[in-house]
Amino acid sequence: ANRSYLYASTALPDAQASPSTLRGISEHAYAVPLLFRLLVSCETRPCRSAIWDEPGPLALAGRCGPGIARAAAFLARIEHPAISPMREEALRFLNERTRPDDWFVLEPAEVLGMGDAPVAEAVEKLRLGLGDLDAEIERTLATLAPRPKNIWQRLLPPAQQVVEAPIRELGLGHWSDTLYFSFDAADDGRDDS
Repeated sequence: ANRSYLYASTALPDAQASPSTLRGISEHAYAVPLLFRLLVSCETRPCRSAIWDEPGPLALAGRCGPGIARAAAFLARIEHPAISPMREEALRFLNERTRPDDWFVLEPAEVLGMGDAPVAEAVEKLRLGLGDLDAEIERTLATLAPRPKNIWQRLLPPAQQVVEAPIRELGLGHWSDTLYFSFDAADDGRDDS
């Protein structure tokens, strides 16, 4: 599966930074979810990818503290039966693994490379779109708002997996220190297991 990857770092990644400074946070298949974009939407800077061997900026970095605050404000507004434990898990995981002055690093090129546009252009378009997230937030909140259940939903309640699906699409529920691309000083950055 093509994925977008979210890491944390104590330093702003640049051409001299070692990938071993990146710590896994989450990954999401076939999309760059709204929550990932919210987390990197504060003090956003393009940066060199630790995954792709390209000289240009194919990743985005944003400050952790303001990003978490913005994501928490969004999550607090969601009215959905599955949100409470997933919101608590997300905020606990993020706050335990980052400091406010750390950086989130979003690696979207693997997903964006599936489109027709050159990857560098798609990453720049994604960066510019971070300024318009408020409208997307409102649309998302409207789609997640509770609706009256029809007769079939009352008789045959959906499985928990079905209930959680729209929440997971936001980027919730996939928190992990170990991602497909994990970095430490002893390897080349690729987890080939």
